[in-house]
Amino acid sequence: MNGNFLSKLTFLVIVGISNIFGNIEMKNVKVTDDIEIYMTFKEGRKYACNYTVILNGNDALIIDSGYKEEASLVMEDLKRRGIRPLKQIFSHPHEDHVRGYDAFGDVEILAGEFFYEELDTSYAGIEKLEVNQVLKDGDHFSFGEHELSFMYTPGHAKCSITTIIDKKYFHVGDLVFRTEDRLLSIPYLGENNSNYVRSLEIIKEGKPDKLMLGHGDPIEGNEKINTAIDKLIYYIQNLEAGTKEITLQECLKDDASNYGFHSLHEVNLKKHKTK
Repeated sequence: MNGNFLSKLTFLVIVGISNIFGNIEMKNVKVTDDIEIYMTFKEGRKYACNYTVILNGNDALIIDSGYKEEASLVMEDLKRRGIRPLKQIFSHPHEDHVRGYDAFGDVEILAGEFFYEELDTSYAGIEKLEVNQVLKDGDHFSFGEHELSFMYTPGHAKCSITTIIDKKYFHVGDLVFRTEDRLLSIPYLGENNSNYVRSLEIIKEGKPDKLMLGHGDPIEGNEKINTAIDKLIYYIQNLEAGTKEITLQECLKDDASNYGFHSLHEVNLKKHKTK
């Protein structure tokens, strides 16, 4: 990361190279006085793992748990601040969202339907992960002064859920994500492209003030959110309409240099194009 980027961090903790954690950088982005996002960056990886924290006094609800070594750093900082996690929500069961679940102690775990169908239990410790409450489309509850509701938004994963906070902050998991340089990522297409497009349309129809992501800085403002969603829909629809030889640039609304993780295009082609 360059110096200009580091100077803009709300705060930065640099953990030196060690046998336990390696070289990890962590920053905290405040969304409101009691909603914040921890972002961890590991050397050699081009994306952040995000841990969204909703506070109710000294109690916390956490969305997603990344990897164990990074989640442990987040937990250390929460302890330092006198904050105790009570609940943990998983946007979906991919390893970079669940492997740190036990770093936050004995908390109530919530996840969407089909979570166990997609959970890879070969990861160490994951076989002990137990979901205490299944979240269905339309479910809602309060946490402190915040009203949380949930939408089923498949596409990246079959069980993907979007958490809506106070009807204006949408945590969309990996339905939309960004690189550490804030570039919109090529989407990773999961089980069904039509579902992915419909989920993006549903998010757009909700007119969120801010998108909170599984990876990367939030996207703020209706115009920027709509632009990002339109670009992703454009990519998916062009990929669907093209042949297995269609290039990344042919799928995009603007120049490929404006996007991150180009290699996902090849992954998507192999997964979804047979002719």
